[in-house]
Amino acid sequence: MATIEQHDFSAFNGKQRKQLMKCFDEEYPTTTQTLTNKTLTSPTITDTPVSLLKDASGNYYEGCVTSLPAAGSSGYAVGCILNLSGCVLGQHPQYINMGTATSSIFVPLGICNGYAFDVVSEEAAVSAGGDATEVITDDRIRPGDMAHVQVVKSDDNDQICGAVCTDSTLTLTCTADPVINLKNYNWAIPRDNVSGTYDIFAAGTYDCLTADDATIAITVAGVESTDICFCNFTASDDNDLISDIILTTNTITVTASADPDVAGKHSLSYIVLRKRGTFQPSHYIAYAGTRACLTTDDDTVAVTVTGALATDVPIATFNATDDTDTFEKLTVAADSLTICVSADPDTDGTHSWNYLLARAY
Repeated sequence: MATIEQHDFSAFNGKQRKQLMKCFDEEYPTTTQTLTNKTLTSPTITDTPVSLLKDASGNYYEGCVTSLPAAGSSGYAVGCILNLSGCVLGQHPQYINMGTATSSIFVPLGICNGYAFDVVSEEAAVSAGGDATEVITDDRIRPGDMAHVQVVKSDDNDQICGAVCTDSTLTLTCTADPVINLKNYNWAIPRDNVSGTYDIFAAGTYDCLTADDATIAITVAGVESTDICFCNFTASDDNDLISDIILTTNTITVTASADPDVAGKHSLSYIVLRKRGTFQPSHYIAYAGTRACLTTDDDTVAVTVTGALATDVPIATFNATDDTDTFEKLTVAADSLTICVSADPDTDGTHSWNYLLARAY
């Protein structure tokens, strides 16, 4: 909008200035415009995003979300990177779509904000026999690593009552001499603030039924024979043991030392690991640690795990031992993991356990 104050008429005398100003006003009349406020609305986007960007095809290629889209979601470009806003302990801050634009698979990317499975046995170690000690050699093993070990093939009810990591070596202490070639062991090591190589494909609990015998078949959709599984009792009224675990398509078969017998008396926890890249993880490691037993402990030890939830899935392995004590059950409650063993640990430092709690995304 032009106004007369924007022009200089000082070179003209008074009468000329008046005439020019009159002409200017007639040629460029003063006008007033009224601007109307407009309300801008944001588009509605699914999967609780904070912010998402679309490519030319209309698929999201980058963004920030408060939770991951369900596996198999559409509308996310291959290679789409999502930043997880409010990433909690055990989750990765970033995920990348390794599926398709019509069926997404978001897998972890970069360093984990907590523990991730960094070293996992590619194939089961075979028993060497000769004594109750088994030695697994692998250059990836470091002193102080928290190993989790599972018998996956067995001809009896022998248990692992110790798993200690030193430089390139995992030494297992068994309850008896594992005869050569009659036992196989899977093992995995979670580490803090690493990217990780394996993720949790599935985790959960199973309540044993009266119809179950000592061989318990748990249906878990998608499980493959090449996956790696760990299992513990989470409820028990006796000293039953897990002898071995065999995976076949869609099934985890747990062989126990005795028939669970009555419904509601026994239950099992399990986690299934698979190499990263072909699936979207179901769970993450919410907490992990090692608990050394004290003289004041008895055969039921309450481990304080601040933030633990009753719905977390517990897994544990004996770390140090001086006898053949075994696990009876693991129970999770708010801020606590209770470990029941077959006998009082008795003396400071002679027993310790590695544990982890898996939590659903």
